[in-house]
Amino acid sequence: MTKASLSILCLLLLPALGWGKAVVRTVLVDGVARTALVYPGRHANKTPAPLLFAFHGFSGTSASMASVSNFHSLWPEATVVYPQGSVVEMRTTPPKHETGWQFGPGRENDKDLRFIDALLADVKAAYKVDPRQVYATGVSNGALMTYLLLTYRPHDFTAFATVAGTAPFVAEAVVPKPILIIQGKKDDTVKLEQATATRDTLRHLNNCAPHTTTWAPGYVCYPPRPGGQPVVWHQHGGGHWWPLDASEHIVRFFKEQGETAG
Repeated sequence: MTKASLSILCLLLLPALGWGKAVVRTVLVDGVARTALVYPGRHANKTPAPLLFAFHGFSGTSASMASVSNFHSLWPEATVVYPQGSVVEMRTTPPKHETGWQFGPGRENDKDLRFIDALLADVKAAYKVDPRQVYATGVSNGALMTYLLLTYRPHDFTAFATVAGTAPFVAEAVVPKPILIIQGKKDDTVKLEQATATRDTLRHLNNCAPHTTTWAPGYVCYPPRPGGQPVVWHQHGGGHWWPLDASEHIVRFFKEQGETAG
């Protein structure tokens, strides 16, 4: 089965599994049609709702991210957007070309940053959105896309969460933002030391205290000093994947940030 046919099969199965009705929205970026799988919030046609973007990893699809994360079922009040990546280059030897997200600032002519700019505007025009509750999360290459938004589009989002990701360019970020980071000890793609380096860069940006508090079993929070933002960290025993309980904790984290957003 091809990736395209698998994606179509996932799209057909989601409503059958009782996960609500998906809408495919399309925007043009440089004349190229880009799409996203969107689950409107339960009352988003009438009342401003939270908005959550969830990014798949390298070689993934919007449908596969919807299936693995299931945010639209866990948080039916929120409008959940699963953007579809386009073909990008991973600079390996030999180079790999798969669906995904630009691997850094300026790569691919920033086509994915501009895609999310256009998609965010499109979703806000189609549904009622609470501007104090706009979130982004992603896994692997999708986590890197999340870090791009944190670094270069911080004013468009309330909080972020990443799974199995790292991004040295977060050293360029200047706006503290709440973030939850999930990383596997046995991850052979994103090494633990890479993820902790990104975490520590964000702890500095967010003006966090050096001590931790327990946020949830296995999760610690670096609490912010005045004017800062929290960093929540979870280190699980697995590898480069989306843990079964990740979505539940990400939704909880985003809801908490929405409650304190001004």
